[in-house]
Amino acid sequence: MKGIINEDDVHRVLTACGFSDELTDYLVKEQTLSPFELIDIISRAPITLDEKSALFSSLGNKRNLKFEAFASVEENIKQGKSFKSIKHDIRALADFREEKSFWTVLYDRSQDIQAAREGLYSTAGDVYDNKPLVLFAEWYDVDEIQLKSSSCGVFVSPDAIERYIENEEYDNDSDEGYYRMEAWDAYDTKWENPRYDYYYYRGKICWFEKLIPEKQEHGNTYFMSGDREFADGSLDLSFKTPYKSGDIVIIDCRPFGPPFHAMILEARNQWDCCFPNIVFRYPGTSEWSLTPLKHKRLYKDIGWHTYEPMISPLYRLRRVKKEELTEEDDCLLELSEMLSGSEERAAKVWERWHSASGEGLVWEQVLEVVNSIRDD
Repeated sequence: MKGIINEDDVHRVLTACGFSDELTDYLVKEQTLSPFELIDIISRAPITLDEKSALFSSLGNKRNLKFEAFASVEENIKQGKSFKSIKHDIRALADFREEKSFWTVLYDRSQDIQAAREGLYSTAGDVYDNKPLVLFAEWYDVDEIQLKSSSCGVFVSPDAIERYIENEEYDNDSDEGYYRMEAWDAYDTKWENPRYDYYYYRGKICWFEKLIPEKQEHGNTYFMSGDREFADGSLDLSFKTPYKSGDIVIIDCRPFGPPFHAMILEARNQWDCCFPNIVFRYPGTSEWSLTPLKHKRLYKDIGWHTYEPMISPLYRLRRVKKEELTEEDDCLLELSEMLSGSEERAAKVWERWHSASGEGLVWEQVLEVVNSIRDD
């Protein structure tokens, strides 16, 4: 893809998807992102479906089929392939039938958005298809440390939902909390067809999940997750970052949880999804955690141990500015000072942290770990 998807394209995509300037500049300069990762970044970004479609379209317009056909013919002639094989390969290029190239994945994701639209609107365009729409307000409750959901009722159209959300969020400046909308087909009484859940952020649909009906042995049908390319799972984006051991960074996964500060512990081997790992205090608790950043085990949950937000912390990851530091960050700064950027010390912290109990340390226990490293 080199020479087709260039640095300007990468910069434009990352900026549009909300990446910090420092992470954007680093990824563009280091050229560590693959074109396929760009597709994933767009798919799961906190931007509207219209914005995602526009980015997919702009990347798709970079394709030069004439050049690809010429290159394919040239290569096949060099390999002594038959005229029939040459025609087959050219047709495959034009019809998006080659095996999972960047262009086929890009095309498939664009079609996924179109299918999600048709799951809500009619194929004639933005005409509502008379589906019952059930809306839920959802948020992570810091006081009760769990994800909450509250039914808002059944709505007659997407426009009515947008008006409702606009009214509800009029004075909400926290940017936390989102809305999930279930679209049901009133004519699919036997629940035989797939349906979609849609996720609203700032009043617009930004994510969706395709659900597949699966009939159970006892006779009931459950709608099971079938496609989370636009919603993600517990492990989302995974690529190298510029942050070093001891850096204090912001973790901002809004609207799926409140932002907070964390310290980068080990930053080596960043080709591994387990690095960098971070130290932080679970929001709303006195418990401290040491966990891989990309695994997203960022919030405590009373039922499932941790709650993983639906958006990767990499989108808004950046160093915390001095003026943004508060008294609550003193603990992180103390850890950072002790590490002095040493990966060797960071590795010892990881080992002794897990020897102490592994999960949910209070600050006094964290200090014991820190002091044991100081004494070495």
